[in-house]
Amino acid sequence: MKQVRLGRNAVLVDRNHHGALIHEPPEFTARNGQRNSVIGLDATDREHLWELAIGQNVERRDIHETPRARREFLQQTLNLQVVQTTPHTKTYEGSKKGRNFDGDIALVRAVAEEYGAGRLRQDTLTSTSKPGVITTKVVQQEIEDEIEDDISAIDHYGNVTGSNAMGELNLGVVVGCQHFGDYTVEKWAALAGEQVSRTGRGEALDYGCPTGNAYLKHMRQDQTLQAVLRFGCDEEGAIVFAHTAALHEDLPVVGDGAVVRAFSESTQEVARTAQQFRDQEFTVSDLVDTVDCSRRTVRRVLAELSEMGYLERHDPGDGLANEYHTIDEPGSGDVELPTIDTLGTQTRENDHPGQDSLEQYYTWFVRDPSPQDEDRSQHGVGTATLPAPDEVTAGPPPG
Repeated sequence: MKQVRLGRNAVLVDRNHHGALIHEPPEFTARNGQRNSVIGLDATDREHLWELAIGQNVERRDIHETPRARREFLQQTLNLQVVQTTPHTKTYEGSKKGRNFDGDIALVRAVAEEYGAGRLRQDTLTSTSKPGVITTKVVQQEIEDEIEDDISAIDHYGNVTGSNAMGELNLGVVVGCQHFGDYTVEKWAALAGEQVSRTGRGEALDYGCPTGNAYLKHMRQDQTLQAVLRFGCDEEGAIVFAHTAALHEDLPVVGDGAVVRAFSESTQEVARTAQQFRDQEFTVSDLVDTVDCSRRTVRRVLAELSEMGYLERHDPGDGLANEYHTIDEPGSGDVELPTIDTLGTQTRENDHPGQDSLEQYYTWFVRDPSPQDEDRSQHGVGTATLPAPDEVTAGPPPG
């Protein structure tokens, strides 16, 4: 885009001849011509973006002195706890082609099963609600029918801005993050007289200019934070599972938890077929003629389902084929959720100065799929272990 200035106004001309945009900042003057003082309230302000939008310098004042102070306010005063469930950004916008939402469905169901109607916090008898879900419009359209019996409500980012519709829900899931498209980033960069040069993807995405990268954080981290804050708008607070790595530094992330392994179509097909032998033992040969995948794939899937506890494997010896017996039927994914402790009830007097104890309490291990896993639709995962609900950890964090 090319920028042309007309006084305080800016005209952005598309170099590809797709039209032009006129940006006319407000005057902030009363009817009598006197200047008005204006106060903007923004929980996720980007000072530079405000200045571009209103065409004036902005004086920023924060009611909290540090990001740590904001995290402590959210956790100890608003009783908010966030569990990050993936190390990936998961930008769920644009085309649905080639995307697998089974892991997202499995996560929501697991949160509903393991935390719904449970105990919200250690220091209260309040029960958790069924989870509410906030995601992109694309994902909502794909998963809403699949999870309608497991949730209280579902909505998309664009429909919850400034809304308290989910404020009474104390259990939430935020699935994926937003990206408004490169064209929107180019417009904001053009307002600042900057050129965009996009490189990388995911966490490594870079627009090559200060304004473009500031707007990227606005789309991702800021909108995710606003979504998280839609839950628990009462004194009891909320537990929110964030299935994205695009998390604002202000959020009190109490653990890197729940990891989702989405089962491939072949895995789900083999598992469904195995259910016909629920009361008897079976072998690879019993399945291979009734599924649309190779003998090698059937053998691998049965071995993996055995390791995860869905099947019991028996080796009869003497070179005979392994025999299997069904124990449980897997769903659309394998989810392991942590046990959450509220750090707001812990003794914090001995915290080391300069260390943020909100980020120090957790361990996790990663389980990767084998290199031969040609059918895996998403990479393997790990799990987090957090303190049990009735434990109280006193003193400084370990390590």
